This record gives sequence, structure tokens and C-alpha cells, in this order.
Amino acid sequence: MKKKFMMPVAVAVAVFILWNLISLIGRSSVSEMVQYGAMEKAFSATMYLFKDENVIDSGQNGILQTTVSDGERVHKGARVGALLSADTDESALNEFLQIEDRIERLSALDGKTAETFRTDDEITSLSLQITEAARKGDMTRVGTLKDALLVAKDERSAAEGRRDELTELLEGRQAALKEKIGSSIKEIFSPEAGSFLLGTDGLEKEMTTKEAEKLTVASLAELADRIGNNSGGCKILYNTTWRGACTIEAVQAAELQEGQTVTLRFRECGGESRKAEVLAVSDEQDGKCVVVFSTDKAPEGLMRYRKVTVDVILARYEGLRVPKEAIVEEGGQQGVYVQTVTEQVFKKAEVAYTGETYAIVREGQNTELKLYDTVVY
Repeated sequence: MKKKFMMPVAVAVAVFILWNLISLIGRSSVSEMVQYGAMEKAFSATMYLFKDENVIDSGQNGILQTTVSDGERVHKGARVGALLSADTDESALNEFLQIEDRIERLSALDGKTAETFRTDDEITSLSLQITEAARKGDMTRVGTLKDALLVAKDERSAAEGRRDELTELLEGRQAALKEKIGSSIKEIFSPEAGSFLLGTDGLEKEMTTKEAEKLTVASLAELADRIGNNSGGCKILYNTTWRGACTIEAVQAAELQEGQTVTLRFRECGGESRKAEVLAVSDEQDGKCVVVFSTDKAPEGLMRYRKVTVDVILARYEGLRVPKEAIVEEGGQQGVYVQTVTEQVFKKAEVAYTGETYAIVREGQNTELKLYDTVVY
């Protein structure tokens, strides 16, 4: 009696195991745990940057000696350097320009505010830092600290009521230096407030924000062919609003509309991203279009570039990340099969976006799939 009872049970268990094995083999040989993830609808392109720049001097008529750093912000009318003739005494010029800065700084001080400027301890600290930097051979830091020490001493002198006396001494030395330099120097001042940049390329008047709005596939290609290395001279980047133009396939351009907001990720700036607006989409030419983007928040690292590689991100999706092949349809519903302890169960899944290998499933009432489920396919 016991044997007769056990036989049907054993057969039932064997059938159950066999059925699940057949189901597993027939439907799937791969499984993966569901985790959170993000995917982007994006494409990559070469972007040409259109900025508003004012060339200060081409450097063709002498040797350019700058007094501000490349990329430094300057105000309108700021002295940014000098153009030297071949026989200019550069050491005399450097001292002359340094004294001019000191006189200008002293004139901005008054006895009331100067009392709070520098203490003897601060000056002593700077002197010790200079000694330490020199011992380590860091001459760049030595130069920076020496400039800071000079500023501190001037401010201290003003605080002690010796501003006029020091100014008179500096003006006397400046007059002697000016006589030595003679007419071999032409001082250069910034015509605009903005960022000072070394080097010009001859495209400053053509690759402007205004000109970007007129681009065609052919005109952008012509400009691209002329982009090369910087030559001498300097300029001011004076507008924070930039344009970026890309030639892309017409099928990609069809997904973009004027006024649309996208995200631009700049590879030359370590992947920094900025929001931008689609300003214009050109007519199609040989299956391609020019798309012009506009932003007033471009990374500072792009100031020296004319051409960069950019990822244009149209949308970003976050949710449950599952393999694309796991998405199936059952009974008119989209979903995935999930492995439980004993069987594979179909669960509804609302797909937000499908990429090349993975899909993002949107969580909510239309999705039964859960985090850490094991999907099979």
C-alpha cells in the first residue's frame, strides 16, 4: 500500500522537475539580477565654437610682453601688456610696468582703510615662504610670493602714513626707466571687459555668435578647413554667450527643434556638462544638416578651443535596468520573465527607453518587476 502511494508522488515530482527544466531550457539560458540604472538618448558630434572676441594686437609689429595671465579676467581699459621693439630692454620694461601697477594700487588706498591691511607678521610669513620655495627650487612660486610681498609692503607703508612719500619715490624711478626705454614700447590696454587670451587665429571676426546663425553645411565645412594653430598676439573673449555648431545626419537633426533644451557634455573638459538651447536647424544638404546650439554657461576650459568633441544628450532615463533581450510580450502586455525558487513568472514591465543592449523600466503601477528580481531570457 505504501509503495502504491509513493509511486504516483515520485512520478508527479519528476514531471514537475522535468517541466521546469524544459521551460528553463526552452525559454532561457541567461539570467541577470535587476538593479537601478540610467541611460541616455544621445549622439556624439564634432562641435565648432563661435565666440565673441576682440583682437588687441596681432603681434606683427614687435614682441608682445604680457602683464596678465592667459585666461585671466580683466576690466575694460586694463593694461594687459606692451609691444616691444627688438632693442627694448626687457628688464627695464618689466620694472617700469611693475612700478606703474604699484602707483595705481597706492592711489586707490586711503589712510582710513589702509590701517587694516597688513601686519608685520604677515610680511614675515611671506618672506619665510619665499625662502622655503627657493630652497625647493620652485621658482614659479618664488615669483608669485615676491609679488605678494611687494603688495603687502606697499599696503603697510600706506597704513603707516607713507603713501605719498613712497609714490613720489616710485614716480622718480619710473621717469628714469621711461627715459631708458624711450619710444621702443607701446602699452596695450583691453578694449573690453572679459577674459584675456594669448594667441589669435584670424577667425575672430568670422566665428562670432552672430555669424553662427547663418551657417549652412557648406559654409561650416569651409570654416572647419581653415581652423589651425594659434599665431602671435592676444585678444579678449568678452561675451559669455557662446554658439556651438555641428554637422549631423538629417535623421538625427529630425529629433531636434528650435527652442529645445539639451545637455552638452564636453570631452575636452573632462566630461563637464552644460544645458543648451537648440538655436537653429539648417536645411538638409546631401543628407546632412547644421544644428546650432546656444549656451551662456560654457566651461572655462573651452576658451582656447575652436573645435571640440561633444555628446548631445536629448534625454536621460532612470529606473530598473534590464537586458534588452529580456523584454517580451505575453497576452498583449510587455514584461519579463523572473525566476522564483520553483518557476519562471511573467511580470509586467513598462519600458521607458531601450538602448542597444539594455532597457530602462519605469517603476510604478504599470510595472510588477522589482529591484533585485532575477530576469531570465
